[in-house]
Amino acid sequence: MSVATYNPGDVDIYLAILHQVTGFSPNSLIKITRDNNFFNTFQGASGKTERITVPDNTYTLEISLSQTSPSNAVLNGFSTLDHLSGRGIFPLFAKDASGDSLFLASSCWIESPAEASYGTEIEDRKWTIKCADMVFGLAGNGDTDALEKAGQLGTLITQFGGNRGLF
Repeated sequence: MSVATYNPGDVDIYLAILHQVTGFSPNSLIKITRDNNFFNTFQGASGKTERITVPDNTYTLEISLSQTSPSNAVLNGFSTLDHLSGRGIFPLFAKDASGDSLFLASSCWIESPAEASYGTEIEDRKWTIKCADMVFGLAGNGDTDALEKAGQLGTLITQFGGNRGLF
């Protein structure tokens, strides 16, 4: 019998390959949501089920940071750069090192900056990031075979490289 362990301290996000996001809020780190379904389903008049592939591969990533996090300034810099020049697009890499989940996106941008509020306690800053062409590698935190892990990573890299021509 194995015991699966999740450690929130092992969740990492890297922006533009250069900056590791730090200073997450205590109650929520990240949330990744696909913007559309894989398929839209329709029922014909005769009762036949049909589906249409939705080619949209955008995701919304929300990052919750403490107001004291130095990553707020980095995210604000990307947001300001993009708002003023349209050149604030960056790659993103997220992983759960206590498990096998990996997320890669070559083109991300700040969809909306965090709201700022100041009070008598440390406040959260929630950043909304859009990610195009994300490779969504959701996995678990139990014991897995090393060969299986290598196969999962290889599949992700192939998908990512196939989409962007990087590998």
